[in-house]
Amino acid sequence: MTELNDLKNYHKNPRQMTEKRFNLLSESLKEFGDLSGVVRNIKTVEVVGGNQRTNFFKQDPDNVEIMISERFNKPTKTGTVALGHIIYDGEKFSYREVDWDLKKEERANIIANKVSGDWDFDTLANAFDIDLLLESGWDKFELGFLEKDLDYSFQNKEINPEDINKVSEQFKQKSCPNCGYEF
Repeated sequence: MTELNDLKNYHKNPRQMTEKRFNLLSESLKEFGDLSGVVRNIKTVEVVGGNQRTNFFKQDPDNVEIMISERFNKPTKTGTVALGHIIYDGEKFSYREVDWDLKKEERANIIANKVSGDWDFDTLANAFDIDLLLESGWDKFELGFLEKDLDYSFQNKEINPEDINKVSEQFKQKSCPNCGYEF
């Protein structure tokens, strides 16, 4: 049986979290429970957390089944009334139903989308291969490549020539506009 002490953090984790965000995460776990996976409020019949996952599942509705494994007679401390999984292509994804008023639902949705870590760019630069990062969805300009290093083609329908000018302006800043990381 796996024990809590057996859970070791990934040695190359490229995400870090400020103390303020960690405290917000801690409080939200106590108040709302786990907001990852798909969380549906039975009062509003809306998805509070996991909207993008839900959109993904909706692309292939014939291959999706929601299985409830446990129902509660009254809501738990975090408002949970049912636990289960969304089964997609034979894999299980976390699913939970809650009973929250509108204000709590709104707060949970904001927190589910707000509480996250920031990138540790030193770890990304030194512990991961550039090709792996590019394959994993990073754009070259996000990784600090200068405009002359960008190999985008204007033939690529996803790249607009005006976007290259925006990228060029970003590099004049010498820091990431999102996190302030200086390069």
